[in-house]
Amino acid sequence: MSDWTEALGKYKGKTVAVYGLGKAAEEVAKQLKGQFFIAGLLDSFRESGSLYGYDILDLNEALLRGTACIVAAARPGSCRAIERRIGAWCRRQGVGLVDMRGKDLLEKPQAAWRFPERKGRRKEDLSELARGCSCISFDLFDTLVTRKTLYFSDFLELVRRKLTAQGIQIPDFAEKRLACELELSRQYAPSLLEIYQRMKERYGLEWMDCDALAETEWETDLEVLMPRKEMCSILKDFAAENKRLCIITDSYYGRKQIAAILAACGITDCKEVIISSEHKTAKTQELFGLWRERIGQQPALHIGDDLTADIDSAARWGIIPYRVYSGQELMEETGYLGLGEELDTWSGRWKAGLFASRLFNSPFQFEEDGAVAVTSPGDAGYIFFAPLLTDFARWLERRVREQGIGQILFAARDGYLLKKLFDQRFGDIVSCYFLTSRTAAIRAGTERLEDLRLIEEMRFSGSVREELSSRFGLHLEEDAGAGRMEDYKEAVLERCGRMRENYREYIAELGLKKEKTAFFDFVSKGTSQYFLERILDLPLKGFYCMRLEKDAPFAQKLEIEAFCPEEDSFCLEKESGKTGSLYQDYYILEAVLTSPIPSVSEFDSEGRPVYEKEPRNRDEIACIEEVQQGIMEYWQDSFTFCEETEEPIFDRMDKRLLALIHRICLLGNPILDLKVQDPFFGRITPVSDLI
Repeated sequence: MSDWTEALGKYKGKTVAVYGLGKAAEEVAKQLKGQFFIAGLLDSFRESGSLYGYDILDLNEALLRGTACIVAAARPGSCRAIERRIGAWCRRQGVGLVDMRGKDLLEKPQAAWRFPERKGRRKEDLSELARGCSCISFDLFDTLVTRKTLYFSDFLELVRRKLTAQGIQIPDFAEKRLACELELSRQYAPSLLEIYQRMKERYGLEWMDCDALAETEWETDLEVLMPRKEMCSILKDFAAENKRLCIITDSYYGRKQIAAILAACGITDCKEVIISSEHKTAKTQELFGLWRERIGQQPALHIGDDLTADIDSAARWGIIPYRVYSGQELMEETGYLGLGEELDTWSGRWKAGLFASRLFNSPFQFEEDGAVAVTSPGDAGYIFFAPLLTDFARWLERRVREQGIGQILFAARDGYLLKKLFDQRFGDIVSCYFLTSRTAAIRAGTERLEDLRLIEEMRFSGSVREELSSRFGLHLEEDAGAGRMEDYKEAVLERCGRMRENYREYIAELGLKKEKTAFFDFVSKGTSQYFLERILDLPLKGFYCMRLEKDAPFAQKLEIEAFCPEEDSFCLEKESGKTGSLYQDYYILEAVLTSPIPSVSEFDSEGRPVYEKEPRNRDEIACIEEVQQGIMEYWQDSFTFCEETEEPIFDRMDKRLLALIHRICLLGNPILDLKVQDPFFGRITPVSDLI
């Protein structure tokens, strides 16, 4: 038996059924024949007839024929869709469900943070194989390029949503679209237009404009495709070595569309392309034969991800196969990194798709000591931080519009990135990057002794002399005594009065309207808002990602709404002693949300800002900017998947993705060198201590 049929050993002598009607199902049935009794074929699109010499059954008939196990003849992502479709039935009936690699699909995926040791699938092995081959071909989809969706069915769901937005409603769109592709593929390799034409005929959709639907799917695909950068770099290296290169792809797209994909993904070093729809034959049929005719008996290597279409089919034509892993397969091998429970919703799946396409963009992820790793600050921003910040920014926009608020103050420095996101998407909302800080607000807003006592309750890590200097800019002589802060109340209040007038000079230049104003702060008790309301003379409505100590007496009169409910702020499942939560991790976020400009401490008599001394070096600021670039890329990508009418919430997927920063290796990532600077409390905290 082959390796994967050995995994079916416990079913030997029993009846099995094959799930699928494509060429892969035919190959699986051939391998099973003689070792197992085959009850027939199963499929979600057909439940009667026959194919490849076997009856097509429904689940009940398969059970009546004594089926003990179902073998899913499909790619990993499709296998997961099959599990979602029939897994519960299999569990109830005691029927096994495995894929064509022998993997038990009924077994709950276990999160893994390291890949098992692999042999023969490293870059150095690929280089060694390539040395002896003058001709090298590449698969396209999931090898050189990938979609930002976890499953192909998610891509079709996105197409359905685009069609719905155009007023085109097709019930069970994905099922019908896939059924027609599968039906035609058993005869020849169809084009996308032919698939839609068959759909129109088969389901009596006389009104359907096949050209328009095919164009919508194509435009959607171009929007979600991205290069697998390391594989594209390898192709470029082979081109520099004067290898004869060819892209061999099973695709329903035509030559112009494939050329557009290559151009969009920056793949310019391969001019030779063989496309299944153009030749009406697939890789499992004669497509590799066309390549062999062109190159004769020259030694050739083919690089692809599909075991049947790429590896087995290339070998059949005397072409050395080399398998790379798709991002989806790597995601599956890690047990979905504990995210599997969040894949039942559209929001969870599209976020997981963006996550996997970025984290597993390289098929050689496992080479770094077997650890799942994020080495780039930009990737860390995209993967860990962006989902939460994107949902928060969309929530903020929604609340501001619903409440008829005309302007937003994005408080420095946490508001620096959020304002940039807003300006990209919601430029019609009047907003201002408002220079402030807890220190600046307190220096200008303190008016009485009660304020000093409130501030003194916010424990400072240092002496009273140091506290007066840091918090109020009041510098005592070296030999001055140091009792309580209120012992210096006259000097403090006098200076705060001057700072208040200076601050108002700055505010006057902003041209703010005298109306209710949204005030953004990331995570806060409300201290800055409390003191700024005195200075601004505007009614403020605070919108925070998370609010701390909302029962603090001074904050009782503040109007504040938080994105993250307090009960969610403190909890996510404990894993190996680590608790992932926004409450725990907001300090890390504050380290990367910040502006490249230092914190403002006060304003001079002409309303010009006076900044603190910059404590960060050039490398730290560059790291922060790269993180923010990754967040902005995710922000742009997210609007491909989520409609603006969709209610944004602080969901479990946001929490889980943020918590993964404690589990995924930040190998050599400059983020670990950042520090959280908090001069108000006199604290400096290395990010590495928080992770």
